[in-house]
Amino acid sequence: MPDERFDHGWETVNRINAEGARRQWDALSAVSPDFARWIVESAYGDATGHVPRDLDWYLAYAALRQALTSIRVSLRAVHFGEREQPADVNDLVADRPHLERIIT
Repeated sequence: MPDERFDHGWETVNRINAEGARRQWDALSAVSPDFARWIVESAYGDATGHVPRDLDWYLAYAALRQALTSIRVSLRAVHFGEREQPADVNDLVADRPHLERIIT
């Protein structure tokens, strides 16, 4: 059972941010391997008693909200002369490649 929880947790973390998950795992494992494993094994449902469903929808929703906020901040920066208007309007989204990975 513990390996199933770890595998499921690791799969979930990798779907969200595989590159960041690996870096965090390496850093935490060096300091406290048990704590690193516990973080991966600990499911949201263990803490709240609620097992989230359709996590992909929430990830896409969060990414789109982040993109909208980023566009508004970038447009204000353009308005106040703090940055140039990019040729491609999609470049107004900060951390665009990361957000694209989340929603694809």
